[in-house]
Amino acid sequence: MVAREVTKTEKLGEFTEAESGNTFAVVRMAVKNTGSEFVDFNSFLQARLKDDSNHVYDASFGSTDHPIESGILAAGEVARGDVVFEVPKNAGGLTMQFDFSTFDFFEFERVTVNLESKADSIQDLKQSLQVDIQSPGDAVDHEGVSVAVHGVRTETELGSFTQAEDGNEYVIPDIEITNDTGEPLNVSTALQMRVKDGSGLAFMADIGGSSQLSQGYSEGSEIAPGESRRGELAYQLEQGTSPLYWTFNFLNLSNEMKTFWKLR
Repeated sequence: MVAREVTKTEKLGEFTEAESGNTFAVVRMAVKNTGSEFVDFNSFLQARLKDDSNHVYDASFGSTDHPIESGILAAGEVARGDVVFEVPKNAGGLTMQFDFSTFDFFEFERVTVNLESKADSIQDLKQSLQVDIQSPGDAVDHEGVSVAVHGVRTETELGSFTQAEDGNEYVIPDIEITNDTGEPLNVSTALQMRVKDGSGLAFMADIGGSSQLSQGYSEGSEIAPGESRRGELAYQLEQGTSPLYWTFNFLNLSNEMKTFWKLR
């Protein structure tokens, strides 16, 4: 784990403001799975801040454009992004505690990072995926659920009124999910699907862009046994970002699985 930088702000986006007398401490961090198996990572459970008066602050539900991805990490995968904490403006001596013990219930290991000092040389983590990488056109089956990426396209505008920000583009994978579990299946674009770049930075589906797709993926109802559901999702990111992956977390607690499709 590396804490790359910390910034403070009283506002996140257009609608989220810190309470009076408080500020948001935004920690950009990276976490890598250096093992050979899938591991669970959750910034809300593993990271917290502590001040010099011994007050502890859990992660806030406030979010930046790049919240760090929680869920399972594949072997060699990096999760990179921001964890937000709301703290008093006068809180001093802030440190971040990170519990590696969440990866291993039989051994307690915690590291403490001083957020008020900066190393002479900032270390980083390099993603080196140790799992099979799929290509558009491939389908993956796991415990009765089949996921396929049929193709991918890019656009800078969708419809008459939705345009990517300057220097950005929409990356639009065409996906299909088939339910052969024998039970109704709930699938969440927010919890199970991401686009990730080569550094581990993850992007959630762009709500505005996805809403303009004529054949967008619909998650408004369960997928019935034997049913397939197909559609597109739009992700907004910097033009030309490469390598680029679309990931699907099967959310199977007894047999964890996460699959990567290389989009470019």
